[in-house]
Amino acid sequence: MRPVPPELLPAFKPNWLAASALTERLRFVDATALMHLSRGLTFDPLRSAEVLDDALCALDEQNGYVSQVQEWVRGGGLHNGECIVLKA
Repeated sequence: MRPVPPELLPAFKPNWLAASALTERLRFVDATALMHLSRGLTFDPLRSAEVLDDALCALDEQNGYVSQVQEWVRGGGLHNGECIVLKA
C-alpha cells in the first residue's frame, strides 16, 4: 500500500489567533498548546478542544477531580508526590 501524497490530504492549517481567543474561553484546555500537536492532522483541533473542555467541565462538576489534578500539576506535579486517583 502506498502512502497518500500530502497535497491530496486536507491538512489543517493552525490559526494561532483563533486558538489564543479560544483559550480565553476554555476552562481546562489550552488551545494554543493544542496547535503544536496539530501539524499533519486532517481535522480542526480547535473544535476538538471545545468538546474536550466541555467533557472535562462536566466531569469536574460531578466530583471536582479535574480541578484537583489541575491544581496538582500547577503545584509541581510529581515533585510534590503522586497524583490523586479518581475513586470509582
